[in-house]
Amino acid sequence: MEDPKVREQFEKALELFVERAKEDTQVLGVILFGSFAKNMVHERSNINVMVITKEGRDGYKRLLENGVQIDAGVYGLDDFRRRINGRQRVAYHQSLCQSKLLFSRDGALTDLFNSISKNISGNDQSEYRLMYSNYTIYDLQKAEKYLYIKSDLEHSLWYTVHALSELGYAMCYMNGIFPPRETILEAKRLYPDFFTPLYDNLVNSKLTKELLEETIRKIYKFLDEHALENNKLILDYISKNNGTASQSDILAHFRSTGGGFAEFDYLHKRHILRRTIATRRITKKGRVEYNEPLYHFDWDSFDPKDMVPTQVGPSNVDYSLVVRDYQTAFDSLVEKAKEDEYVLSLMLCGSLSYDKVWEKSDLDTIIITRDEPIDRYQSLLEMDVYIDTLVYSRDSFRKLIQRATDGSLPHSFFSKSKVIFTKDESIYDLYEDLEKIGLRDLEKMLMTNYVYAKDLINKALRAINLFDDPSFSFNFILSGIRRLASIEVILNRQIPLRESIEQALKINPKFFKDIFIDTVRIPDKNKETMMEVIDKMDQYLKDRLEIIIQPVLRLIKKHKELTYEDLWDHFRDIRITIDIKDFVDAGLITEIPATCRFVKKSSSEMLQPAYLAEESFEEESDFAMMGVDI
Repeated sequence: MEDPKVREQFEKALELFVERAKEDTQVLGVILFGSFAKNMVHERSNINVMVITKEGRDGYKRLLENGVQIDAGVYGLDDFRRRINGRQRVAYHQSLCQSKLLFSRDGALTDLFNSISKNISGNDQSEYRLMYSNYTIYDLQKAEKYLYIKSDLEHSLWYTVHALSELGYAMCYMNGIFPPRETILEAKRLYPDFFTPLYDNLVNSKLTKELLEETIRKIYKFLDEHALENNKLILDYISKNNGTASQSDILAHFRSTGGGFAEFDYLHKRHILRRTIATRRITKKGRVEYNEPLYHFDWDSFDPKDMVPTQVGPSNVDYSLVVRDYQTAFDSLVEKAKEDEYVLSLMLCGSLSYDKVWEKSDLDTIIITRDEPIDRYQSLLEMDVYIDTLVYSRDSFRKLIQRATDGSLPHSFFSKSKVIFTKDESIYDLYEDLEKIGLRDLEKMLMTNYVYAKDLINKALRAINLFDDPSFSFNFILSGIRRLASIEVILNRQIPLRESIEQALKINPKFFKDIFIDTVRIPDKNKETMMEVIDKMDQYLKDRLEIIIQPVLRLIKKHKELTYEDLWDHFRDIRITIDIKDFVDAGLITEIPATCRFVKKSSSEMLQPAYLAEESFEEESDFAMMGVDI
């Protein structure tokens, strides 16, 4: 339930902020968006605003009024116009579709605000429904793999819940609606007879193979029924291209849009696309020809009656034969690459490298060339197996590896790859570097995962307290557990993978069995059980604050008084609001008010948080801090 005192505090804070912003002659107007714009408030919420100024570069400020944190995006009018009308328009219209213009001094700003779309349509709608319907398929295939191949019900549930979240986005776009943060609730509103019982039954029932299988089957049935509309962008392109296009051509054409996420094998196996094989070279001077998929579709000759439903789970084929076929397909690619004088090295990544493949898997490879590749991303095909290939020149791969030793997704991806062959021994030296993670990179990884975990915990709390929906909070809890798992892996000086929960279960089985395995097995996700899980997640982070805070302490030592603006500039790669209130509450640092300006020419000042630390802080020369008894 909402606390009236919290609402009063937030309303007063917004009133004071607007008064102070009006005093600045550089400020043309203020737009309120986010939860408070939708008349929702929670003690762990912030107020979100966009401040439009006469000039100046875009930036971000965290401000303080009446004890409330106000997150302000600052944009010059021309820059704001470009964002509303340019390539990033969907993200901005989505954020602002339920916003409020608190005041405006400029008619041009008022006109811009009034032009913000309340709904999504046209090509933007087609791109995003394609993108999110295919995200859903990706998650479903992961759920199937864990269910049928790895016999892991808990991780299958994780991916199935995530698939439902992605499906919620797709449903919003299908209906021309910008998805709110509460996407699952919106999907329940849009499809009350389908989505509501499907989600609630999955979350609040005893976890069984039959439950997961039924849920996955129903999601596929929904996607199958809407496949032509969801994939219309791709189908139109092929049909208009004389009914034929290679996968590489399609990906190149739609590189910056949703077409790059198309699940071509899904469309092929459903008899929507017909597939043949074309040949291509992977470098400009290369002579060896590789196979790539060639797709055929024509609206005039297509008969929807020819479509078949998606097969759920593996076909009735011995699993060892599937593994053999994948290995044979990969060996065929290796032989071609060895014959190619312009190929220096080939690496195997993904499931065949360190996990299990199954018949809906594709193979992931990296090819290093001595000549410039025709395209960085290439889709190959060997013996009916899709092979997604990243092609780099030697120099570009070296630069990529040097940038990737930071625990990022590329680092995780490359770290589990294997060098199958190389004509350049220096490649092995690059791979040795992948195993090295510096102290600063480890600290940044910890901070990043802490910030995201805290944000997800707060979302889970709001789902319970504002919407009285503990089942809805479970979605955020699952994502938050994955962030905690990454923290556990990093503390053990390992690189967190996509399967970080599996890694964490091996490192700290007692806690992660309790927080993950036991939680997903709870048949009734009621308020009491979900709050208990949230408290455990919160406590896990609190127990590790002294470790996580290290880069913040180092920044304070550098700046003496660290403003939030300095903090944001240092960690801007994290990309979401950095909340370090727990560090203050734990007495590890002290928060004080400091002044700031929206832009250099601002005529008045605002208040932002700044941070101080004890003078006794000594910089660690080693990662010894990870030996803290926790």
